[in-house]
Amino acid sequence: MATVYHAFGSWVAASDADSLAPGDAHSWVQWGWGLDYGTANTITAHPLMGGDEQTLAVENVRQDADSNGRRQFFTVRNVGQSYIDGYGIGYSFVNE
Repeated sequence: MATVYHAFGSWVAASDADSLAPGDAHSWVQWGWGLDYGTANTITAHPLMGGDEQTLAVENVRQDADSNGRRQFFTVRNVGQSYIDGYGIGYSFVNE
């Protein structure tokens, strides 16, 4: 039977000047549990509620492995037309 794991992280701008502008992106790396060979991984970006419409995309998801273990790299991009003051990142992992 498959096992499902999940985790959630977040990013919040320190000030209005640090908000994620339209077209701008943050690069992220994940390591540790949930990246075993054959595990199905999902990443979603969740904008904060309220205010103008906010649209985020998770892009360029890639995995790297060497003798130090596995890492997953990805980018969260503001693909909308308004500034974003914060967002959450949801991770899910399914393995057998």
